[in-house]
Amino acid sequence: MSRNPLDEIGTALPSRRVLAVGLVALALVLAGCGGNGGGNGTTTGATAADGTTEMEATTEMDATTEMDGDMTTTMGGDMTTTEIAGDMTTTMGGDMTTTEMAGDMTTTAMNGSAAMDGNASLRVAHMSPDAPNVDVYVNNETFLEDVPFGAISNYSSVPPGEYAVAITAAGNRSAEVFSGNVTLDEAAYTVTATGEISEDAATSFAPLILEDETSPGENASVRIVHVSPGAGPVDVTVNATGAAIADNVTFGNATDYVEVPAGDYTLDIRGATADNDGPIVASVDASVEGGVAYSAFAAGYVAPEDAPADTPFEVVLTTDGMTASMTNGTAATTTSEA
Repeated sequence: MSRNPLDEIGTALPSRRVLAVGLVALALVLAGCGGNGGGNGTTTGATAADGTTEMEATTEMDATTEMDGDMTTTMGGDMTTTEIAGDMTTTMGGDMTTTEMAGDMTTTAMNGSAAMDGNASLRVAHMSPDAPNVDVYVNNETFLEDVPFGAISNYSSVPPGEYAVAITAAGNRSAEVFSGNVTLDEAAYTVTATGEISEDAATSFAPLILEDETSPGENASVRIVHVSPGAGPVDVTVNATGAAIADNVTFGNATDYVEVPAGDYTLDIRGATADNDGPIVASVDASVEGGVAYSAFAAGYVAPEDAPADTPFEVVLTTDGMTASMTNGTAATTTSEA
């Protein structure tokens, strides 16, 4: 019989019910400390004819704490804002945590799954190797601006439904390379710009809509997305063992998520064969954490010298469904070039 590590904890920790009762009691005590109807809390009571007393408590938390001029914490109902030495601001408000560090980087984390609030979560990935920087419009409103190749935006929360999406050359609304409708359910999505825009392109420009994992298990979850024009079908194997994590992936397609233990890996991207032992096109080092989902975009040109643009093959690795980083308005990604 396997050992449950929780059995070793015994009764040291209170149950959720006991803890909840304790927290309610504490809230009532705090509510009664605020004086007569002012300050931070009020408590009122009424005695009925049978001698029972009905209590109503209202607790409001609005406090500002300053410590040596270096830290300011403001708590107000649904939001906590902390400023440290003027360089970092962290805002936590129910569904989202936003941290600004020295004005250069903003990291937005969807607390829990990306679609936990009943909305859809939407981000955009630019993986068209011969396309310029692009602007993205949703329902004729600017969604993203000046997105370069290889960038992946943060998630944005939007109500489920059908949306009109347009992609244009950056700064030129009339230079439209795609226009179409996208239907979003209560889930997390990546709309990926794929293909080419050149007149002699081998693959047409088109969006690839991916539904992202938001609740991975204890292991890491990894999928491969083939967005390299001109590259044939590929296999992806673990260098140390030869085990295949992707088999015969063709352009414009993504694999299912595959669970792998957390750790450091070298992945070999190969021409597809029956035994997953084809010639290696590129190798990429990747570190993955348990409980995190990842997408690895195989992008760019395997032979850029013969392509419409000098955009060499690379692998763009990003986390899915939970967090994303933006640096100076463009997404920060883990990138490995062949």
